[in-house]
Amino acid sequence: MRALVIAGTSVALEMVERLQAGGWHVTSVVAPHHAQSLVPPGEVHIGGFGGPAGLVKWLIAQGVEVIVDAAGPFAGKISVSVSEAARATGTPLIAIVPQPWIPQRADNWIEVSDLRTAAAVVRERYRKVGMQISPEVAAKLKLGPSVSTVFPRGGSAVSQEMIEQRSLDAVVVGNTGDATDELSLAAARRAGVPVVMITPEPPTVRPGVRVVADASEALLLPPFR
Repeated sequence: MRALVIAGTSVALEMVERLQAGGWHVTSVVAPHHAQSLVPPGEVHIGGFGGPAGLVKWLIAQGVEVIVDAAGPFAGKISVSVSEAARATGTPLIAIVPQPWIPQRADNWIEVSDLRTAAAVVRERYRKVGMQISPEVAAKLKLGPSVSTVFPRGGSAVSQEMIEQRSLDAVVVGNTGDATDELSLAAARRAGVPVVMITPEPPTVRPGVRVVADASEALLLPPFR
């Protein structure tokens, strides 16, 4: 039994661990910017496969029986390639898309729908921000020299201690529904600093893709059951 998991989130780590415990041979795909942090146990492939055609060849050669896309809403090209390769090979594809968060009473969110708007808000209002998004995604914000950015180490969350010690005046978070990112939201809430929340448009449900909210729901589907 062989599975391919597109990783990059804490839910991907959970999925890999639970599949391995169930006897599956799992290969995890990890983007280069996550290679030192969100790396699941077991066999790992860093980077892409050369587009959909390269992935098709790999899936056939490896005899992959199911693909789980748990890369998150900011994954970009890899999710498109995976969808095309799954359709070309007839490989079942399950996408884990956690429910987005909604603000709690004590939260101070500035909600935006894309990176360009987030960058404009940050440049206008803030000078030192904590970034609970990958450096690759953050680079697309193009904040310029007027804004100082701070990233937590090793894919961990922005902590209340970091906010207070670094005198951060905001935290930038992608609305991923991911557990690590949620810790950053809690830290911002306790520290009383605003959150620039990037909530992208819901992903288009591609034909033949089964969409679930978490690993437990994914494991209830064939071929896992």
